[in-house]
Amino acid sequence: MIWSAKEAAIATDGKIFSNWRGGKIVFDSRLIEKDDIFIALPGAKIDSHEFVADALRQGAAAAIVSKIPDNLENKDKLLLVNNCLQALNSMALYKRNRSQAKFIAVTGSVGKTSTKEQLKLAFEAHGKTFVSRGNYNNFLGVPINLASMPDDTEFAIFEIGMDHAGEIEPLSKMVKPYVAIITAIDNIHIANFNSLEALAKAKAEIFSGLDKQGIVIINSLSNCYDFLCNSASKYKKLLRAGIDSEVLSYEVKNNQTFVNLRILDRKIPLSFKFIIGQHQVQNMLITLSCVESLGLDLYKSAKALEAFELPRGRGLVLEIKIAGKKITLIDESYNAGPVSMKAALRNMANYNGRKLAILGGMVDLGEKSRELHIALKDDVALIDKVICYGAQMEDLFNELPEEKRLGIYYDHKSLAKGVSDKLLENDILLIKGSFYLTRLFEFTRYLIEDKLEEIK
Repeated sequence: MIWSAKEAAIATDGKIFSNWRGGKIVFDSRLIEKDDIFIALPGAKIDSHEFVADALRQGAAAAIVSKIPDNLENKDKLLLVNNCLQALNSMALYKRNRSQAKFIAVTGSVGKTSTKEQLKLAFEAHGKTFVSRGNYNNFLGVPINLASMPDDTEFAIFEIGMDHAGEIEPLSKMVKPYVAIITAIDNIHIANFNSLEALAKAKAEIFSGLDKQGIVIINSLSNCYDFLCNSASKYKKLLRAGIDSEVLSYEVKNNQTFVNLRILDRKIPLSFKFIIGQHQVQNMLITLSCVESLGLDLYKSAKALEAFELPRGRGLVLEIKIAGKKITLIDESYNAGPVSMKAALRNMANYNGRKLAILGGMVDLGEKSRELHIALKDDVALIDKVICYGAQMEDLFNELPEEKRLGIYYDHKSLAKGVSDKLLENDILLIKGSFYLTRLFEFTRYLIEDKLEEIK
């Protein structure tokens, strides 16, 4: 268990009514698992206190509330606080201040989640590792993860994200990392900034909570690289992934990948039973540089990395059947930006077979949106056919030569019919688009389960 009732009451200056014990903090009652602690956070439209009884019935060990819900039979499993959001932050700081773990914080425009998952594998080879769950990387997600961290954690890995300047600084000061990683700066969320350097400055806020003896790792291929290095110059050590470490070789044979890396003065061979893109290999330079910076066994971590699989929606490769046809699916349906779109399309070129892509729009590109969508056409040239999805992709579709076009669709139902009709046996299919704009992540679930006909 992560929390005792007494400890939670001390952390929040709250009131308890029994001696319960609970695990991780959860704010969505639909996601409750046995022994979780439900927190009734304020919502814009719904009072979460209405779901306390449901959460407890589903197996929650306790609930954190700022008032006693009317529909609750007893209050034995409650922690009563003045303000639930303040209580959450207090619990996060309580855990952080008592932890002996090495804290690693990751930010960047692209590659955060992949790098986080690689770090998880690399550090699990050395001790008990806690990794921030899902895409919980904002003002709410970071304290939820900190408050959910077991006391015996040895390595703590936190993803920190942002949409606007000023959002990373308080989260970095909460996490207080010993290692700070910036994966890359790109045109993601550029609509909220007047330049890439302004975006880089916002990402560099991750240094604000960094231990003065801390370590910085920066991708040397990133935009604004010199600016980031200057911002990190006062810290103990700066490791440059791509300079202090590098990719010596990258080879694809029979849909498998063979890589040789140099991490400082050591050569590290890696092999994968699928095609891993070169952008992911760059993330591995970052990951193994982090392992090296903490004086751990590089070869042990490298061996663990060979089991790396990208999560669903972020590059997972699956063999599926659609309408009886065997298809290799590259599921990148959760997110999309100019750099990650280009990287995914270039990675497709390594596959043997007819290569198709369903491409949805990219968000938060501001005035450059049309230009950046059209700019994908050079990378589309590397594959055989493209299906465009959504109004944001109209300009790209119109720029493509006729032989590349397989259609453009504006809703999931028509897209489902178009995909079923146009796919051939043994096709390689990439799906990529911004989640909230396209919902292609949801569409892909139906595709994987071969239930396209159920889309309404």
